[in-house]
Amino acid sequence: MLNLHFAQAQHEVRITAVSMVNELNAEYEYGLNRYLGINAFGGYVFAWPFRDPLDPYKKYGYIGTELRFYPNPKTAIDRFFLGIYSRYLQGDLYTTIYSYDENQNLIQEVWRFKKMAFGITIGSKWMIGEHFNLGYYGSAGRYFNVNYKEPGNLEEAEGFGLDQNLYDFRLGFFVGYRF
Repeated sequence: MLNLHFAQAQHEVRITAVSMVNELNAEYEYGLNRYLGINAFGGYVFAWPFRDPLDPYKKYGYIGTELRFYPNPKTAIDRFFLGIYSRYLQGDLYTTIYSYDENQNLIQEVWRFKKMAFGITIGSKWMIGEHFNLGYYGSAGRYFNVNYKEPGNLEEAEGFGLDQNLYDFRLGFFVGYRF
């Protein structure tokens, strides 16, 4: 007899507040079966309007994919999960160099970058009724490709302490809808 449990696809869309709420992303998860889901996500990291203009900050967008394993789901692709992800980032690192131009204004440099990361995710998702869900996750990864364009380069960014280019950390809280 053919087991039709694996033919029941689950689709979910989610909005996530990530990394101390300075980042928003949208996610789409497709349930392959009750234990496995493939997640596609994209987001944008923005600088707060009330930040100190002399402090370095980043603005960037990203896209990524993740494979999630739910070892003990209640219905399908819910409760505790483990995942592996890849993420591509592209954006700008803004920094103020403490030197002045001819009008006595501080000079701000913009360093463009591209990065690729792989990592692991751990989290949990709870269904509220038949369609809505909420949850959280934390992830840690490692950048394996970091590329800076002028005016700066990777060594200068490390020297100024402007960018921790080796590790990718995220903490997120989400709400979603299953259809």
